[in-house]
Amino acid sequence: MYLPIDTSSGMPIYRQIVNGLKYHIAAGSLRPGEKVPSVRELCTRLKVNPATVNKAYRELEGQGYLETRRGLGTFVPDPPPAPGALEAEEVLAQKLDELVTLAATLGLDTAALLRIVKRRADKLNSERNAKPDGTRT
Repeated sequence: MYLPIDTSSGMPIYRQIVNGLKYHIAAGSLRPGEKVPSVRELCTRLKVNPATVNKAYRELEGQGYLETRRGLGTFVPDPPPAPGALEAEEVLAQKLDELVTLAATLGLDTAALLRIVKRRADKLNSERNAKPDGTRT
């Protein structure tokens, strides 16, 4: 599980952890019943204070995204909650920030990035609307 932390973003680190874990749960890379890294493991991996990870885990647990099983660890509940519209937007905004930064690093301007995003979205929508026999709905 990859959780990028950007100390220059202005977004609190615990919030980045919350959004990152919500993203992994929504995307299915963290599955229901799966154990998440312990506070100690995650703070070592991310090089952040344990209190920061603890705060993120407490918030996620309060929202129903994680559950702690005494003596066993912290897990994704089964089923995990569906993100609300505001939460989904917040998680998506973080990923878009990363995409925009990557595009700029690669020398792409906004128009080029938007063309790529539209082309990919059209392709995914087309694939999603295809029937098993290859015809369109």
